Amino acid sequence: VAGRTNLKSVAADFTTGGPLLRLASVAAELAAVEPLAGRYEVTKLTAVSPEVWVRRDKGGEFMLAPLFRAPTPTSAAKKLPTAF
Repeated sequence: VAGRTNLKSVAADFTTGGPLLRLASVAAELAAVEPLAGRYEVTKLTAVSPEVWVRRDKGGEFMLAPLFRAPTPTSAAKKLPTAF
């Protein structure tokens, strides 16, 4: 699957409350989308009027830092069968 998608008035909040991200709109051009394979190839991403709030947690780490860490496999993903 490939195509283009647009979202208007995008908002995301911190889990602890308060704004994290606001966008007037965001558009994505997708070259390939294979959700069952976990493959999403975005060729272009356009954000209009982005606003980002940055906070630190009690330990002094930026609350956005986990977004930039490499994901670790979950225990559920490790238990998936490799053959059917």
